[in-house]
Amino acid sequence: MKNLIRITACSIVAILFATMSYAQIDFNHPKFAKYGTDAQTREDNYKNYSFFKDDVSMKNYSSAEKRLEELLVNAPTASENIYIKGISVYKNLYNLAPSPAQKNAYFDKIIKLYDMRDKYFGGKKSYIILANRSLDLMRYRPKNIPAIRKSVAQTIDKSNEKVNLSMCLQYFNIITNEYIKNSTFDASVLLEDFDMVSEAAAKSTNSNKDKVLASLDELLLQSGATNCDNLEKLFKPKFKASPNDADLVKKIVGYLVRNDCESAFATQISEKYYEINPSSESAFALAIQFAGAKDDTKAVKYFKESISNEDDQAKLENYLIRFAAHELQMNRPMNASGYARKVIRLNNSNSLGYMLLAQSFSIGASHSGCSGFDRKAIYYIVVDNLYKAKKYSNDEAEVGKINSMIRTYSSNFPSREDIFYKELEIGASYRVNCGWINGVTTVRSSN
Repeated sequence: MKNLIRITACSIVAILFATMSYAQIDFNHPKFAKYGTDAQTREDNYKNYSFFKDDVSMKNYSSAEKRLEELLVNAPTASENIYIKGISVYKNLYNLAPSPAQKNAYFDKIIKLYDMRDKYFGGKKSYIILANRSLDLMRYRPKNIPAIRKSVAQTIDKSNEKVNLSMCLQYFNIITNEYIKNSTFDASVLLEDFDMVSEAAAKSTNSNKDKVLASLDELLLQSGATNCDNLEKLFKPKFKASPNDADLVKKIVGYLVRNDCESAFATQISEKYYEINPSSESAFALAIQFAGAKDDTKAVKYFKESISNEDDQAKLENYLIRFAAHELQMNRPMNASGYARKVIRLNNSNSLGYMLLAQSFSIGASHSGCSGFDRKAIYYIVVDNLYKAKKYSNDEAEVGKINSMIRTYSSNFPSREDIFYKELEIGASYRVNCGWINGVTTVRSSN
């Protein structure tokens, strides 16, 4: 009881002190104009705002709610904190609400506050307000896809390079799950959403951009929406309606190349892309199609064009890898090794470069010009490169494949008897020099 009396007494003193303070304020001053049109109105709203902040700090949410709603009507531009603290009030009342109907009502009020805050205080930070609104929509109303999509699109439109990456990833995760569960969900809508969030994320200056883009790609792959038949079904009518739409053609080619689609339609769209935009990228798209169609002459022509004009290192690595793989398929291991070496020179931690070089040497061993011990010693270099590939690989499945290849090719090493007759010792350094297959390695035995 004594504590209650003490608190009450303190509260009365605080109110009396505040009343005395208000009496000393000149509410006719222009700086108080945001509280109302005349001095008395300004004083009333100023007091109400002060009491509102006190209610929030004391977690007196019922009283804070009443004062908040009065401020929203009478002084909506008084302070941005009305909205920041107001959202906190409504979220707490949402958590305390006993029924779904009451929770829904409070959530509607939360969204209203975001919209009002953006209207009166948005400006250059509008994208932050809208991103928080979108995140709350996803948190509280994850099934309201149309509302979430609209909010995310508005946010992205105002974000430029400062887009909220977490928002993009969360949104596409929700959309992907909905597509997987809902058989009526249109795959074209999923792809449009992917384009929206991935293009926004690609513009970001955030250091986590690449991780988010990789996660978005993985979600799209998991959805199953981008299988080649589905892509052709989705885009063929659009291409037929607008065959000269450069942006549409580029988008379609991007999906087809990413998913290794090979078909008459894929070739047609790739040729159109090259016609509209002759570049290393469009040449690469054509090379992939002609390689799939077993038109080796055209495939090589466009592979060479793609690598000769590309300045972007990541793209060039990819083009060289695909060219090397094509050369292996056409049983030209020496050519393949040359392109694999170029990959490694560009990026000495590219695991695929080492894998391709190893495969080039293993295929080339039978017609390398060497025989006997030296021909078997080629597999030292093969395995050396596979160990490098394993060192730099971050893919569990790829590492499993590499381990299997190491076991297979190690069985082709010279035997202990071979090493003895060559007057060598296990562990000694040895130079393999079989024409285009060469390098310094370490002597090992198959047994």
